[in-house]
Amino acid sequence: MMRKIISVITPFYQGNSYMNSLLKMISANCKNLNENYEVEYIIINDSPDINVQYDSDLVGDFKFYIYVNNINIGIHKSKIAGLSYAKGEYILFLDQDDKIEETYLASQIECIGNHDLVISNGYKESVNKRKVIFKNTISIHLATNKSFALYYGNMIVSLGQCLIKRSSIPELWLRNTLTINGSDDYYLLILMHLNKRKFKINPEKLYTHTLTGINVSNDADLLYNSVQEFSNYLIGYEKYKRSIKVMLRRIEFKKALKTSKAHSKIFTIIHYFPYAIYYYAGKILIK
Repeated sequence: MMRKIISVITPFYQGNSYMNSLLKMISANCKNLNENYEVEYIIINDSPDINVQYDSDLVGDFKFYIYVNNINIGIHKSKIAGLSYAKGEYILFLDQDDKIEETYLASQIECIGNHDLVISNGYKESVNKRKVIFKNTISIHLATNKSFALYYGNMIVSLGQCLIKRSSIPELWLRNTLTINGSDDYYLLILMHLNKRKFKINPEKLYTHTLTGINVSNDADLLYNSVQEFSNYLIGYEKYKRSIKVMLRRIEFKKALKTSKAHSKIFTIIHYFPYAIYYYAGKILIK
């Protein structure tokens, strides 16, 4: 019987310090998968002046490929390059500094069913703190809510949380690539919402997003510009125009919130009040 393939794709940028840890995680996950599935692990080296270095003994029961970009092309195009090489029916885009539990793939495969993607719970981790990503059932609901994703923001911290059916990835995400790093994950998720893909949450804490202080996703100005870039792409499509116009107004509002001194308090109250109701009601009602 032909086994279904799960393709794990990691864009690599000067990331040799992460390689052995990544290989250990993939190997451990392979041991927990049932015999109906196999894994291929694809590294896209986006720092072509550096050779990928790793302990070859750590390559376990999975196929391992390294492809080198001719020039630095950025994280979005590197993910698409990885997808072009991938043979899998299921896709995991795993950043080089991400961490996954050894049961991640087995649990996500079991959970996805007839959905287009499954989003695991997990942690956001910094030097001194470790916080649960989805703290209660309300935050779980918001993570799969299209209106919240468009008009407030993204509850999903990284595509590393998501196992995605390859066939559900919108063609537009593959064609219209971003030149500003930071929001390719959000771009994909917004397109999946707008194209009525089916989302599911896996409540198990299987993923850890490491906040290193150098993550592109932590740079607010760059992130705003990146989101604005993909919004400007999408507004040119009639079927997306109405939703994206509202989204662009929200981005401008958040920029004003960040830069305004005289009105920062009232902006903060207006912008965050609806979310505060969701969040604190959840903390009180749902432990």
